[in-house]
Formats: sequence, structure tokens, C-alpha cells
Amino acid sequence: MQMVLEKILNRYNSISLAEMDSVKLMNRIDSKFIFSINDLHDILLNLENDYSILNVNNKLTHSYESLYFDDENDRFFKDHHRGKKNRFKVRYRQYIDSKKSYLEIKHKKNGRTFKRRVLSSIENDDLSVKQIKFVRENSISSIDLKKSISTSYQRITLVSLIPPERITFDISLSFSKNGNTIKMSDIAIAELKQNKIDRSSPFYKLMKKRGERSIKLSKYILGRIALKGKEKLKYNRFKITLLQLNKIRKNEYHLV
Repeated sequence: MQMVLEKILNRYNSISLAEMDSVKLMNRIDSKFIFSINDLHDILLNLENDYSILNVNNKLTHSYESLYFDDENDRFFKDHHRGKKNRFKVRYRQYIDSKKSYLEIKHKKNGRTFKRRVLSSIENDDLSVKQIKFVRENSISSIDLKKSISTSYQRITLVSLIPPERITFDISLSFSKNGNTIKMSDIAIAELKQNKIDRSSPFYKLMKKRGERSIKLSKYILGRIALKGKEKLKYNRFKITLLQLNKIRKNEYHLV
């Protein structure tokens, strides 16, 4: 399957990281979709004439690792579960292929996503005094954070310069917490990033044609639920999406 994927990706025109900087979209609208990894090839074949693919060091799939933080009461998770219009996520993300790492804050406000980040490194999975100051100045001023879960995955990034939009496809997902790991290599999570909702987007049109509906479930939320164990974690709001995920994963570990 990997060889077939590489052949498909090589059909795309490539774009460099520097060229993609013109489509940073740090203030944007996000639309997420989830589907079987078996559908990814067909989806990519239908988009090659409308997008370029990000090429970093002659690689078209890129490795990412993220460490998410939350407070002892799981405020970020619970704010998402409650559907709060003004909520945050804090993570330390390593962009393996470009050899860069950032402390990042995602702020969801009234349907828009605002992303702030600073070049950073973390020792022993703990935030420094300077990093805590950055988080508090850009999220909740009184919050005390601890490490929550780690994620890793491979990402394919497609880019359109006119109109400016990006699509990311995350595959080979892995979630870890306290020595426990769950892998989800049978799904793909796609995210369409736009300045504003534009349903004339070729990707949006393709999702509609395929009957795919957008979801309200982040990788952080998915990982927390997958690794909950005996932890008392409410996730009723996400059950429709989780049931959809169970259907995709068939005989694999079910989340609900």
C-alpha cells in the first residue's frame, strides 16, 4: 500500500515549505473528515489537478509528534465536550523532517481557529517558566498544566494558492499515555483549512459527492477517549462520530 501511495503522491506538482508560508492560515476555519485508509488513494487521485503537495527534503509524507497538555481537571477536554465557543488546546509539536519544534496554542473562538506558536524545546516533558508565561499570556491566565497524551502520525499536505487553502491528511496515527499505546493505522483524518468556508473548494465538493460529513473531533480528544482506561471521562457529545469510527474500523478496538 505504501508503494501505491508514493506513486500517487509523485503525480502531484510539489511546493516548498517557503512557498507554502504564503498560506500559513494562522486565523482560519477548519473542517475535519474521517474515513478508511482504503479510501485515501481514490481521494488523492481525484485532487491532483487542483492542489500541489508539500515537499520537505524530498519527502512527501512527513512525521509529526505532539505532546498535549491539560490541567488536573481536564479543562481543555471538558470545554470541547461542552461545545464551548471559546476554548484552547496547548501542545508541544515536533516537525521531524524540518527539524523544528514549537510550543503551540490553538484557540477556537466562534468557529474560527487562531494559532499562536513559538520556537521551543521541552526537557523531561515539562514546561519551563518562560513557556508557562507564553501559555498564560495567550490562553487562560491562571491555568496550571501537566502533560496529558502524546501523538505521532504521518502527514500529507496539499496546498492551493488561489484560493488560499490547505488540506492535511494524517495517517499511521498512534496515541500514548503512561506507557500505554493505541495505534490506528486503518483510518485517515483530513482537515480542510480555509480563510472562510468555501464550498466551491474541490476537496469540499469531493467530500459531498462521497457522502462524507465533517466531524467535531480532534486528535487530542480521540486519543484521550482511546486511552481512557478506567478514567471517568464523559464523551457523550462525540458518540455519533465514535460510532462512525467504529464502523470504519470494523473488527478493530472499538471506542464505544
